[in-house]
Amino acid sequence: MLALVPKMRLYPVLLPDAPAGDRPARPAVRRRRLAPATRMLVVAACLVFPAIAYVHQSALTARTGYAILSMRQEITVLQSDHARLVADVMALRSPQRIERIAVHDLGMAPPRGAQFAALTIPRAAAAVPAAPPSWRERLRALFVDRAAAAGESR
Repeated sequence: MLALVPKMRLYPVLLPDAPAGDRPARPAVRRRRLAPATRMLVVAACLVFPAIAYVHQSALTARTGYAILSMRQEITVLQSDHARLVADVMALRSPQRIERIAVHDLGMAPPRGAQFAALTIPRAAAAVPAAPPSWRERLRALFVDRAAAAGESR
C-alpha cells in the first residue's frame, strides 16, 4: 500500500519592520448601538423635516401668488388712471379750447382775410433738389444732434 504524503505549501508572510513590543497596542474600537430613544428621534426628524419644508414652500407659493394678484390689481388701477390722464390731456390740447382761451382770456381775435399773405414760389426754385449732406453734416447728425433729438422726443 502506498501512503500519500501531504503536500506542504508555503505562503509568503510580510513581517512588520518594528517588533510588536515597540508599538503600543490599539484596543479594538467597537461601535456602540444607538439608544432606542435616540433612534426614534432620528426617525421622527427624518419624517418631520420634509413635512415642514413642504409646508414652508406652500406658504411661500401662496404669498407669492397673493403678491402677484395685488400687483395685477394695481396695474389695472394704474392703467385706468393713465387712460383718464390721456383723455384729460387730449381735452386740454383741443383746438377749440385753445381758441376759446385765446379769444376770451387773452383778448386775441381770429385773423381776417386781409391779414393773410400768400407767397408764390417760382417753379424753378421749387424743383431744385436739396443738396446731399456732407460727411461732416452726417457725423454731426449722428453724434451731436442725437442728444438734442433725444431730449425733445416727448
